[in-house]
Amino acid sequence: MKKIVGGLIVFIYILGANAGIASAAVTNQSVAVPAYEYPTLPLWDDIESAGPAIPWATANPNSGPGVSTNPDYTAQINRNTANGTRTIGYLDTNYQSRPIADVIADVELWRTLYPGSTGFFLDRIDDASAAQICYLSTVYNYIKATKPNDLVLDNFGTHLIDSVEGYGDIFVTEEDDGAVYMSTWTMPSTGFESIAANQNRMFHILYNVGAGAYPAVLAKTQASNAGWVYITDDVFPNPYDGAVSYWNTLISDVGNLPAAQIPNRGPSNVPAGCVDLQAVASVSQGAVTDTTSAATAQFTVENDAAALQTAYTSTKVVLQLPVGVTLASNTGSNWTCANGTCSYSSNLAPGQQASVLGVTLNATCAFTGTQVGYQVQGYNQQTFNSGNLAVVRPNCPAGTLAQTGDSATMVTLLAGSVTSLSVVALSIRKFRTLR
Repeated sequence: MKKIVGGLIVFIYILGANAGIASAAVTNQSVAVPAYEYPTLPLWDDIESAGPAIPWATANPNSGPGVSTNPDYTAQINRNTANGTRTIGYLDTNYQSRPIADVIADVELWRTLYPGSTGFFLDRIDDASAAQICYLSTVYNYIKATKPNDLVLDNFGTHLIDSVEGYGDIFVTEEDDGAVYMSTWTMPSTGFESIAANQNRMFHILYNVGAGAYPAVLAKTQASNAGWVYITDDVFPNPYDGAVSYWNTLISDVGNLPAAQIPNRGPSNVPAGCVDLQAVASVSQGAVTDTTSAATAQFTVENDAAALQTAYTSTKVVLQLPVGVTLASNTGSNWTCANGTCSYSSNLAPGQQASVLGVTLNATCAFTGTQVGYQVQGYNQQTFNSGNLAVVRPNCPAGTLAQTGDSATMVTLLAGSVTSLSVVALSIRKFRTLR
């Protein structure tokens, strides 16, 4: 269990009498390495010596790809590929508080600076809120949409909820000090983590494990459905920047089991209610008679989440028309309107704008309200954005209620996302912040 105190993450460990008991033994297991060490140092030499016994390793030039190509990393990635080891690029999400655009920019920067890399290690991932899960699904689907065979690893560092299973290929479900792991960690008896067939999607990372404690720690990983494992005697402040003293033993012991299989979960639908459409709505004054103010509203709807691979096939603008306001007519290619609902008949691909929708609203002088609500709907018919259009009723007959206080100016309104992600400025060390 973790608790945030003054910006620091403090782990509270609850000891249990049966803490070491697990319920699913692996039949396949491989070593994978979070190698947060410069390529010319010994840990990478060990990875090279193991060859295909290390199916993948994570590289971390500068808490991510950095800003320019480092020839030492390029050379290391090329050697890894030649040796049968995939190189996965490190990306920090800061518990899904970094702007998604920044993370996606780093995805593309990895691919540009180090085209030999073939996946991503998404660090500091949490599933405590719906916004965090939407964030994860967006980044994951962007990676899979642009390069379907890239490997995606999510570092929760602890148990995860089953609903995030679609947004990663492999999950770090435990990252901890070896002694704490032995005394407190238990595998859930039910759910995604406990299913034996999911062993290739579980990764346990244990540090500060001395040579004497190593055999028991390895045995527990193998009894705990962890098809991927890394055990080291390296310690804080960075337990992933040094060689493992019992490296050859680890490789040999894990090699007694058939190798784990690298999974590819493939693209997944985003959770219901995640924001991925945005709309800009503006209203301009139309023709005026003695009894009616006709206002023309224009909507520009865009599939704003280029991260999502699935085109929208059911985009709608729904007007919430109160008594006294009617939808008189509409314009715009592929738009049809009826009973206050305007539907777009064409697919709306990622990053694409629909043709501008224009609707004419008639407000009678008897209308005593001030606003007409609208919603923009898309994926799975979920509502993503909503806002209000001001209703103006100038030049009504003298003595009517609507005349008093009316304005001749319409408003322009930008519908904001329902989901907002707060950004917290934190310094990021060269290696991950441990959970």
